[in-house]
Amino acid sequence: FTSTLKPTARHMCVAKNFLHIGNVIESGVNYPNRWRWSTVGNSALMDQDDTTQSDAQDLESGYGTSAEIRRLIGRTYVTIFTAGGVWRGTYVGDPDVFRIDELEIGRGLIAPGALASYGNLDFYISEDGFHIFDGVRSTPIGEGKVNRTFLAEFSEVYKGRISGGYDQATNTIRFVYPLLATTDGTPTRELAIDIATGRFTY
Repeated sequence: FTSTLKPTARHMCVAKNFLHIGNVIESGVNYPNRWRWSTVGNSALMDQDDTTQSDAQDLESGYGTSAEIRRLIGRTYVTIFTAGGVWRGTYVGDPDVFRIDELEIGRGLIAPGALASYGNLDFYISEDGFHIFDGVRSTPIGEGKVNRTFLAEFSEVYKGRISGGYDQATNTIRFVYPLLATTDGTPTRELAIDIATGRFTY
């Protein structure tokens, strides 16, 4: 960064010609719920400035859920997945720059890697199973299918090793994760979701 403020961050994305960062460290202090965006058109400038639209927002849920940021997804808007919910940042221009809306309450992202995107859809794993977020709301897709099995067999201790992605060759969303019996956290189980049919398979 060429600005006075030189934050580091666990998560970042680009949306509406801004660099967005979340779960940041500033001056040696960690702000897990802070979402900050750069000067428009210049990702190196992070100092808060009304003239360049660079600013920050500390997320605080009105429902007592954790606002620790676990993933940022950039499109024409910013989707912010936290430990306890899903938020949307929409560009509105001056003076607010971005409007923040808490759209999903009490259902967040179980781990940073537990998400995979396809088009405008985000497939993610929450504490209660599998869901799709379409930019407005979440739809449960694993209830009565795989939720109970997944939650019983995956290792909560090593949940940070979950990884998701889109497989273009098979048009599936895939998640790999460590099982409860693991001793070193190595992900050994893979679960695929057929995008066309919604079916799950190992």
